[in-house]
Amino acid sequence: MTMYMGTISSCLSKEVCQATDIIMCPICDKYCPFMKLSDSCVYAKVTHLFDNGTTVFFAVFMAVWATVFLEFWKRRRAVIAYDWDLIDWEEEEEEIRPQFEAKYSKKERMNPISGKPEPYQAFADKCSRVIVSASGIFFMV
Repeated sequence: MTMYMGTISSCLSKEVCQATDIIMCPICDKYCPFMKLSDSCVYAKVTHLFDNGTTVFFAVFMAVWATVFLEFWKRRRAVIAYDWDLIDWEEEEEEIRPQFEAKYSKKERMNPISGKPEPYQAFADKCSRVIVSASGIFFMV
């Protein structure tokens, strides 16, 4: 008796939905009541939606697709770099915005990576800017 996986799962969810006379134990010890098996009908259907035979196929497909996409993107990037003559190009050092430099040029500290002095923004000032930005984002959400 070989059945398709979807048929077996849909039969199981039908059995759960039609089981009106089966009583299940409570979820917790003291205050939870006994419940009928058919009360979990919606949960059985949702579980079948996400947990079936096609999810394995989808996972394998996504793994293969991601690998192939990445390799083709590397190839396309190399072609574009060659066409635009950017093979030996390296990023330049990041420039500091003039407005930031004018406001914070008085406070400097040594950059531990480059060893050069750079403008420094105090924690209190940075924290107030983050709070204002976050409150705006939360308001929009």
